Amino acid sequence: MRTQYTLKVYPAGLGRSVYRTITICATDTLDQLCMAILSVFDFTAEHLYEFCMDNKMYSENCYRFNPMEVDLFDEDDAEGTDIALDELGLIEGQKFSLHYDFGDDWMFAIRVMKIEEVKRRHKPMLLSAKGSVEQYNSYGNAFNGVWITAPFYCVAPAGYIALACIDVIMQNVKNENVFCNKIAKLLKVIVWCCFYAGCVGLISFVLILAINKSVVIYMLILALGEYFMALICNVLKSCFEAGNLIKEENDLTI
Repeated sequence: MRTQYTLKVYPAGLGRSVYRTITICATDTLDQLCMAILSVFDFTAEHLYEFCMDNKMYSENCYRFNPMEVDLFDEDDAEGTDIALDELGLIEGQKFSLHYDFGDDWMFAIRVMKIEEVKRRHKPMLLSAKGSVEQYNSYGNAFNGVWITAPFYCVAPAGYIALACIDVIMQNVKNENVFCNKIAKLLKVIVWCCFYAGCVGLISFVLILAINKSVVIYMLILALGEYFMALICNVLKSCFEAGNLIKEENDLTI
């Protein structure tokens, strides 16, 4: 005999107007349960997720999908989602949640409706369904796409200019003409290109924050990276200016 769970799954915030009832074997894992839930709601499986046993996001009492097997959070002690359901000690009436997509923060409330013994193991099955929910609505896709791609188009010219400057610098280094005003000026151009890209990223971060939190963190990381590159290039520029000054003094020394 095999233990089988009947689960009722509700997307949070939609009341009882949308739900799916599924069955799944106790030997299946939380990963398989997640895939089953995403499948019956027609969601794409392309984001991180966790099962919150206390129905709270990012809590200590959770099982978190960690494909890279690294600490996704500071002092992350969460167990993995490759654990079988029968190891969770589920009981009838128990409620827990699937937190899917750490950007859009979809929460699926899960209730254990029935625990029964069956003769053989079955794949996860859909028993009943009501209503529908869209993971990405068409307007949101188009609108978010514009906001995501527009900043990259804005910084593309600065990127080409910076690459051109780097190419000229490499040619000078190859010709052993390192400490000269030309390289310092080119580095200054690169500094301004990086600073401009950082400003575009920071502005995008602020604007997208109210629209789609799933991409906003990437905009912030890119903006901070550009500012860091601007700082590094500015330090290099100062070093080359100092080196050029020393070279000129040495050239004047008889």
